Amino acid sequence: QSQETSTSHCEGCGSLSVIRNIQETYGVSVCTVCRKEPGYRLVTRTDAKAKYLLQDQDLQELGRIEKPHPNKLYTRPMQLFLEKQVQGVAWIKHGGEEGIETAKQKQLDRRIEKSNAKRKNVQKQMRKEKKVKQTIQEQIEREKEHVHEFGEELYDDEEDVYRKTCMTCGLKMEYEKL
Repeated sequence: QSQETSTSHCEGCGSLSVIRNIQETYGVSVCTVCRKEPGYRLVTRTDAKAKYLLQDQDLQELGRIEKPHPNKLYTRPMQLFLEKQVQGVAWIKHGGEEGIETAKQKQLDRRIEKSNAKRKNVQKQMRKEKKVKQTIQEQIEREKEHVHEFGEELYDDEEDVYRKTCMTCGLKMEYEKL
């Protein structure tokens, strides 16, 4: 499937047998032996984005080979990029190898910070829920132990009802006498 042709020389070793579809897609002359060397390997879109911290728009101008995804039949085709070209875009975007490493460290720091914030939020929510449960439990315990001691019974002429209030907890009862 590699379809070799002898129209130009391999950039790696100078061989006359180069892979035609790599040459046509990526504009790079490389033979089957050198294709396995770093830089001439093909990387997936996902790996290019993860390893070199690139976005889809960064890869937009690069040549690509699309193949059916080997693991997922009903998804978009797998996109393969020449690693050497992906590295070039990453170097321009991030300012070289140190820039890529700095960007990776910043990304890691953001993830850690986000994770810590989420953990703190979860802990805060758990403390809040625990406090609510504790308050409800205390209230239930008080109600179990509490016997209402009502004060003087008062009659309301306007509404024709009697009222009395618990002197301990403030519970108000309203009732009619028959």
